[in-house]
Amino acid sequence: MKQLLDKTKDWALAYLDAMNDLPIQVSDSQRQALSEMDFELPDEGRDAEQVIEQMNRVFSQATMKMTSSKFFGFVIGGAYPF
Repeated sequence: MKQLLDKTKDWALAYLDAMNDLPIQVSDSQRQALSEMDFELPDEGRDAEQVIEQMNRVFSQATMKMTSSKFFGFVIGGAYPF
């Protein structure tokens, strides 16, 4: 279990370290890659390391980098007067 947690921590730290060098916005191809996670849940369990590796590979690419130093917040726009 400790090895799995250490690996997960390493992936999380690598994501945070790269955040300022990555585009903030998610591309269409990264969004489309999320379809890899659209599957029926298996009756049998899967290896936890494989599951976390897949989640890291798919989700870390399709995450808006809101904690990046380049992210200045959402621009909501003005209110429409009634």
